[in-house]
Formats: sequence, C-alpha cells, structure tokens
Amino acid sequence: MCQSRGGKCLFYGDDPKLPHFTIHRRRDTGEIDVHLTRRVRRGEAEHTPVLRIAPEGLVRALEEVGPSLRRIILSSMRRLELDFVERRRLVVVAGLYPQGASLEELCSWRDRDTLTLDERRLAQNIRVFENPDELLVAPEGTYDLREAWGNSSRSIGFAVKVRDPAGKSHLFWVKWKRWSRAMKELEGLCAEAIGRHATHLGGMWPASVNKVSS
Repeated sequence: MCQSRGGKCLFYGDDPKLPHFTIHRRRDTGEIDVHLTRRVRRGEAEHTPVLRIAPEGLVRALEEVGPSLRRIILSSMRRLELDFVERRRLVVVAGLYPQGASLEELCSWRDRDTLTLDERRLAQNIRVFENPDELLVAPEGTYDLREAWGNSSRSIGFAVKVRDPAGKSHLFWVKWKRWSRAMKELEGLCAEAIGRHATHLGGMWPASVNKVSS
C-alpha cells in the first residue's frame, strides 16, 4: 500500500505499523532516497538508508518493467457481460475512480508537500446506476462493482470501459483478488529493476515490500 505524507511516500504491507519503506525526493538533485523505517518504541522510529536512485536510473528501471506491466495488467482482466452483472445482482457505481482532468480537479497541494483529495467533492460525483445497461452509454472509464444486501454492500472488483482504435467500446472487469496478485507480481519486478539501477546504501532492499520483517 502507498500513502503520501509530508512530501514523502510510505510503502508498506498489510499493516502500516510494521517496518515499511519511506521514499523521499531530494529537491536539489531530483534523486530518490529510500529508507527502511522501523518503530523501536512508542513515538520513536529508526530510519535505515537503503538506496538512492537518480531520475535517469528510475526511467531506465520503468522502461525495463514496461512490457511486463502490460502483460500483468491484461492477464488480470476478464470480459464483462451484462448478463453476469444482472445474474449476480451487482451494483455499478460511477465516480469512485476519478482520472485525468476529473482527478486533477479533486486534488490539491497542501503546504507544497502533501497531495490531498477533496472527499466532499468526490462524494458529489458518485452515482449508482439503476440498470447495468447504463454501462453501454456511459463514457470510457472505471466503475466499481459491488455486491449488495439490505443496507450493506462490498466491492468485489472494478469494471473498465475502453474504446479500441476502430471506435468500438469494450467492457472488462477485474476481481480484487486477481488485482492484488497482479500488483504483488509487478511490485517485485519494479523492486528488482530499481535495485539494478540504484546506489545501494547498505540497508535491505527486498523483492517485495510485503516481505519486509522486523
């Protein structure tokens, strides 16, 4: 999981209280510093330098991962049939995953270092489809798929509507469990590629941040 805080990005596994990586961009050089953060006692933390990577090194690492990124993402997607949505009585929700210009309008910088999301404005954009057929006329984008019972619901995945070069629209969906496996695989590939192009500072740099242990 990733969280932005005070100009730094925190990457951690299922529990943010466990050891995690802190990633910070140096304003003078543009280099990325990575520290392993461990809580040694209440209110105190220990930061161990792990590696430093220059902007050009990061670009090369991402270029290496690019072909695998496409394969991993596409392998997690399945075609979405409206009959499936109706049969499972799934609820389609628009507006939970803003992107492009919509995302820029909802985000702002606080104190120049912290990127914040306007949750009130986000909530105003959320709309529940009354009928799955609305996906056929909805714009390209990402939609939440939810199982509902009584007054409760839970997200089981997300739908993606895309348009091919010929102008034809297609619907796909990704189950959260498949997406989680895909992200863990991609996470490992990114860590390996970054490790090849970075200057190591003595700390541990694992294949996956979820494998960090105290």
